[in-house]
Amino acid sequence: YLIMLVMSSVKLNLKQTAVWLCVVASVSAYRRKTGKRVQISVEVPEEILNLPVLRHDGWVDPCFYSTMESVLEVWKSSRAQYNKGSNSLMSLFINKCFSSPTSWDDKFADKNRKPFINIESDSQEIRDEVARAVSKTLKGQLLKNPPKCLEPVLYIYGSRKHQLHRPFLALGMYGSSHAAKVYWVRKPVVMTGYWYDLIAATVTELFSSEAVPPPNSTVYRFPQDMIPPDLTVFISTHHLPAQSWEDMSVEEKRSIGWKSRYADVFLSFPNADIHELKYNGAENTTQTIVQLVQQQLGQRFQLEIQTL
Repeated sequence: YLIMLVMSSVKLNLKQTAVWLCVVASVSAYRRKTGKRVQISVEVPEEILNLPVLRHDGWVDPCFYSTMESVLEVWKSSRAQYNKGSNSLMSLFINKCFSSPTSWDDKFADKNRKPFINIESDSQEIRDEVARAVSKTLKGQLLKNPPKCLEPVLYIYGSRKHQLHRPFLALGMYGSSHAAKVYWVRKPVVMTGYWYDLIAATVTELFSSEAVPPPNSTVYRFPQDMIPPDLTVFISTHHLPAQSWEDMSVEEKRSIGWKSRYADVFLSFPNADIHELKYNGAENTTQTIVQLVQQQLGQRFQLEIQTL
């Protein structure tokens, strides 16, 4: 199989670019699943690597979303409108996720808010356990993605096999981001399943190691309309012995190779201050994160630590 994509001499619009990105991603996924050799020759014009927004046209999933507007366009498209639960989802997002006004909307006014901490891992089970413990120790508010406001439609869009799973998670990120601004004036916010997690998982699933977008791609640019964490911690677990399949949840049934590649992508975000910790038991890891919070954020924020 030989696919030649030579585009340096053609002026591409955003729609064509979205098609191009997903063709490359789809071919890479096909090669991994079937083992068949597929050669791709691509000449990439500079403007492709630095597009500000990838817009959705109703038929082609651009794979990545850099603004709330780009996510909402997916759900307004003809493809999404005919999906079960799409109207309920939009109603929940508008009327539930944004029902509370934000207490403070200035992310730079540290004295008027508490810290926003993002905890991720290559094991969702371990991530969730540690995040709960850290939130309790900091007397904080634990938030997750998908957020509680979208739980009524989680049974529809929660499966990774659903064609709208990624835009569902992208929509949830904005709901969680709004919730963080509601809570952080009163207590620290601990978040899981946030932007870095979604992008790293998407890149890992769609691209082979050889076809990962370069560091200067806009894929890795944090959305300007979403609040960035004050501290991001990544808990590595792929060094641990593999569990038996019978003991693993659906989310954990991923190969060691997938976890390793996901971790590599996560820790390679340019201009991102991500702190990696190797999992060493829930209690020890929780204590290490709390100490890291005190070291990194103790001078900026007033913290109240509960004795472990």
